[in-house]
Amino acid sequence: LINQAIIITIASVGMALLLATVTTVVSFLSNLASPIFIIAEFGVLCAIGIIGSFVTMTTFVPACKQIRDNRRLNKGKLLGNEVNNNVSNNRRSKIKTVGEAVLDKTMGSGAVAAERHPIAVIIIVSLITIGAVSIAIQLETTFNFEDFLPDDLEISKDLDYMMSEFGISGGEAEKVNILVKGDITNPEILRDIELTIYNMKDDESVIKNVNEPDVESILSVMKDWATNTSLYGVQDTNYNPDFETLYYSVMTNDGIPSQDATKQDIAYLYKWLYTNPNSISAVQSVLHQTNGNIYDSTVLRISVNVDSNDNEAIDNLYNDLKQDKKSLDDSADEATVTGGSILTKVVMDSLNESQIRSLIITIILSLIVLSIVFWFKWRSVILGLITITPVIFCVAWTLGTMYLLDIPLNMMTITIASLTIGLGITYGIHITHRFLEDLENENSKRHFSNKKTVRCPDCGE
Repeated sequence: LINQAIIITIASVGMALLLATVTTVVSFLSNLASPIFIIAEFGVLCAIGIIGSFVTMTTFVPACKQIRDNRRLNKGKLLGNEVNNNVSNNRRSKIKTVGEAVLDKTMGSGAVAAERHPIAVIIIVSLITIGAVSIAIQLETTFNFEDFLPDDLEISKDLDYMMSEFGISGGEAEKVNILVKGDITNPEILRDIELTIYNMKDDESVIKNVNEPDVESILSVMKDWATNTSLYGVQDTNYNPDFETLYYSVMTNDGIPSQDATKQDIAYLYKWLYTNPNSISAVQSVLHQTNGNIYDSTVLRISVNVDSNDNEAIDNLYNDLKQDKKSLDDSADEATVTGGSILTKVVMDSLNESQIRSLIITIILSLIVLSIVFWFKWRSVILGLITITPVIFCVAWTLGTMYLLDIPLNMMTITIASLTIGLGITYGIHITHRFLEDLENENSKRHFSNKKTVRCPDCGE
């Protein structure tokens, strides 16, 4: 009896559990398409946990149940509902708790509506989904450092105050960088760096200092050490008269290499700054020197005033800087806009694209798996589509609700799609499988009742 009950149980729910496990694992493993390693890792760990749950629930749990029931039988005890049969069954037959009644009525109302007004239900659900999709596409992806600050720590409150009241992001002023790779002793690259800085004058988000873009570069460092700003007895510690003489023998008053300047001349300026103990720190922050004394890269540090949550402003800044550096694209080996809010925006856009890609992969693979199984077992391909369609609706409803509640997509909520599919598809599989199981039973009863009764000619039975 016990063995038969276990076999019937596994046979009855085993297929549904297997399908739910496969499709859920697929949905979480689709996170491997994400460029963010921690999200891909999250998907893998979830998939491993789901597989482990399936294995233990179909092997370990039945084994424990079998051992326990056999021991009860060996001791002469009754199983399950047979205990206190008279009292328990009489109570169950006479009363039904309020919770059970409400639950049955609530669960049954959906089935009744679907049975009596199927077209109306489909139209209503479809309209809700279309509306959800139309607003979900307006969701923005953000990364806010404040979201990861504990609320109860004093240092977190202070940092949050600085970030909100003083426009400080992550504890320091916002900077955007342009990384330039190539032979930085090339006079043409330095001229293009100056042209790039000049082009920033009309960039709305770039901070201006006396109508000039606030940019720290190798040009500004050299100019600083060649300019004496001592005033009223205050000594300019970043000035050296020897470097001033050397500087103006190579550079013009506008701070760019003269027409007859050579790579050797510029390399000598760099060497002076690198060998002077007072200037080495400043030059190292903007110019890279290899072990072979080759100057292969430099960085432009641009002060900007942009809200890290203002995606439109960040996009405009990013596009402006890419336009400003066009001349560097020709003279340098590589010129890349990066840093701070721009990097976050690019990462968030990449997350959006990867999440859409993961969503499509999950839906397609789940549809294929379900269609194959339903075809071989029930000769129906459309059942796979019917089972997965509600899950697509759920994703749209969830994203639409996020927009209505002003909840943005971020590092935490970006996984909502895979979670929705991974958990929601299980319900669809169980409902479809149960429907088919009951349909088979009903067909079997009808087939048996339609058989003609044959009487025995000898006994008349």
